[in-house]
Amino acid sequence: MKRQIIIDAKDAGQLDTIIQGKRKRAGFEPLSEEELRAQVASILAAGVQTIEKPELHHEIKIDLAEFRKGLLKIAYELAFIWLGESYLEDPMAAQLRDVILSRSDEQTAGLRGTIAIGCDVCGELLILAETFP
Repeated sequence: MKRQIIIDAKDAGQLDTIIQGKRKRAGFEPLSEEELRAQVASILAAGVQTIEKPELHHEIKIDLAEFRKGLLKIAYELAFIWLGESYLEDPMAAQLRDVILSRSDEQTAGLRGTIAIGCDVCGELLILAETFP
C-alpha cells in the first residue's frame, strides 16, 4: 500500500523525521539510514507540487455532557456577577451547582432545556441554548 505524505515546502528538511514518525504510528519498522536517505531523495527528486485551494478534513470529538456542564458553569458565573451574592441562595443556583459539580444530573436537578451545536451557512459555529421553566 502506497502512502502519501503532504507537507509544507518549509518542512522539507524534516522529511526523514516525518517519514519515520508516520511509519511508527502505522506499525511499521523504522527504515535504515540508507533506506531513509534513498526515500527522502526520491521524494525530493519528484519535486514540489502545489495544491490549489487545499482542504483540511478533521474529525473533532466533543464530549457533549462536559460541554453542556461548561455552558451551565458560564451561565452560573454570569448570574452571580449580574445578581450578586444573593444569587448563591437561589434554588436555581443550587441546582446548577449540583449539575456542574456532578452531584446530580440535569434531569434529577430539574433542569430542562436544549443546547444545539451546529454551523450556519457561513461556516461559523453556532451554539443555541433554550431553557424551559
